[in-house]
Amino acid sequence: MRTIAVSDIHGHAQTLMALLQKIDYKPNEDRLFLLGDYVDGGPDSLGTVRAVMDLCAQDAAKVQVLGGNHDELFLNWLDGNEHRLLPYANNRTVIFGHDACSNLHGNPVLHSPWFGSQIIGIDGGIKFGARLNALLIDESGILTSESLPSID
Repeated sequence: MRTIAVSDIHGHAQTLMALLQKIDYKPNEDRLFLLGDYVDGGPDSLGTVRAVMDLCAQDAAKVQVLGGNHDELFLNWLDGNEHRLLPYANNRTVIFGHDACSNLHGNPVLHSPWFGSQIIGIDGGIKFGARLNALLIDESGILTSESLPSID
């Protein structure tokens, strides 16, 4: 069983689905972690939320969905209440989005995942016209990644 992590989709539903197809995502076999920021920036935030809901409906036990800061801000705006969606970690390796990989690499054209000390950044910067990344971890613990530019 592979573990797949995708972050910072930002309203690019078609790109998300194309990326999952490119990596041959198998809902009955793979674990999928969606790390937030589904809305804001792309052409289809509603379609992205619907796609995430559909992925959860396929196998809720193998799909984990976390909220990001853009999702939190949207919910706060929507109903006027304070929502806290951001996850916290203690002494573990954290896979996260939020900071575009190009910022973490210190190179404006480098959008591949960034590996730091106990941190893996996977935000390829699709909100800014760059790429949507997927981090894949196979049964042996080997990490690979795939990405696509926006097709939305």
